[in-house]
Amino acid sequence: MLFGPKTVSWFDIWSLEHFFSGIAISSLCAFLADKVLLKGLPELPAAGKKRFYFLTILIVEYIWEGIEFYMETGYTHVHAITYWSQGIEFWGNRLITDPLITVAGGMIGLHRRSLILPARILSLAFLFTHVFVFPHCMYLQDLIDRVGR
Repeated sequence: MLFGPKTVSWFDIWSLEHFFSGIAISSLCAFLADKVLLKGLPELPAAGKKRFYFLTILIVEYIWEGIEFYMETGYTHVHAITYWSQGIEFWGNRLITDPLITVAGGMIGLHRRSLILPARILSLAFLFTHVFVFPHCMYLQDLIDRVGR
């Protein structure tokens, strides 16, 4: 399935969050790349630096995906977290589309710095709503699926 519940789809409602967070963290990842990955290396051309920025965004994204997997599988031993997660994310979504969407957002953030603050606001609003207002992470996706039927 192309778009739908996270357990079976390549894209879900959280794909939006990955896009916005990619924009939102782009400047932080560029800073980390400059201070950690590129520290002590000779000056690279701009194109070379951008590759390290994208690599940093991917590293941050895969760390987040690991944390998500940890929470979804119940390793926290907190039932509320496992329930909120609503199942284990489809492997293609976790390993391919979410990282690609995050990097795409990061590329936009690096080229259009004026979008970083609005993306951070949208990302935080999305997270706040899904964590503190909705009963679980797939609530909005469930509503979309019901309307679409």
